[in-house]
Amino acid sequence: YVGQVKSHDLAAYAADDRLRGFFHGFVQKHARRNSTESKVTTYRYHRRTFVSKQELEINANKSQLTGCVPFHRYDPVHRVANTSRHTAEAYGFLAPFFDGATYSGKAVRMRLATTTEEVVVARTTYNVSDCCVVNKTKELCAFNGTVQKTSGQVALETVDDYSHKNLQNVSDAEQAAADAANAAARTRALDLAETHPRLRGFVGGFAVGDHAYFVPHFDGRNPGHVIARVDAVDFDSANVDALDLWRWDSSLAGFFGGFGYVSTGPGHEAGVPYGFLVPHAGIRGPVGGDNSQHPA
Repeated sequence: YVGQVKSHDLAAYAADDRLRGFFHGFVQKHARRNSTESKVTTYRYHRRTFVSKQELEINANKSQLTGCVPFHRYDPVHRVANTSRHTAEAYGFLAPFFDGATYSGKAVRMRLATTTEEVVVARTTYNVSDCCVVNKTKELCAFNGTVQKTSGQVALETVDDYSHKNLQNVSDAEQAAADAANAAARTRALDLAETHPRLRGFVGGFAVGDHAYFVPHFDGRNPGHVIARVDAVDFDSANVDALDLWRWDSSLAGFFGGFGYVSTGPGHEAGVPYGFLVPHAGIRGPVGGDNSQHPA
């Protein structure tokens, strides 16, 4: 296994030694950004003049015309290019559980890969000329009308932030230093407990749409009952929402993982996101009614 073991020390890269003790992780692949732009280009030709065939015969000598073989030359004069870019980023999330001292709320987002698709569709107007000759200091071309042509190209690029080359080799100090310099752009930590004191002690989570959800298990005092939702792209405290399940039912607590689903229809409304939590160690137990594992 020489050379196959790679590491990414979250505590070192984020300068936080409490980034440890996670319980499960999940991937979010639905964060997208789209942009479009239009570019117009006009071409001008120095010392080239388009004339009629009659004018060309008048201004050019017979030897030039005799040696000029008729052909179609296309000179672009106007181009409109519409560019559409589609960027999709894949994120990996680590659910905080216990960091060795306390039940933690410090979630981690890792940018796994960025895929960019660029589509360019261009329409170009050409001047078509037959037989061009040089007359003193300028070029004369017999004008034969204009045509428009449409062209297109597609470019697809994926940058894998956690590929083999981007993770440090545990035995290579130089590679470790180089990776640490770039790690801040790939790894971000967010303390969910700063927005709600009970957002800690999660076991897993799931992604639906553009949001990541963290499943509560035990918050250090009670079986976890507050779900955390955070924007996957804008991964900061301003975009954290908390949902306290005890507002509906005080037995809803102590979950162990979950999953998301988006409805597809046609028998019901399509595109509705749902989240499901797996019950594990709630307030009430199956035997005797009390849960001795996590007493309230």
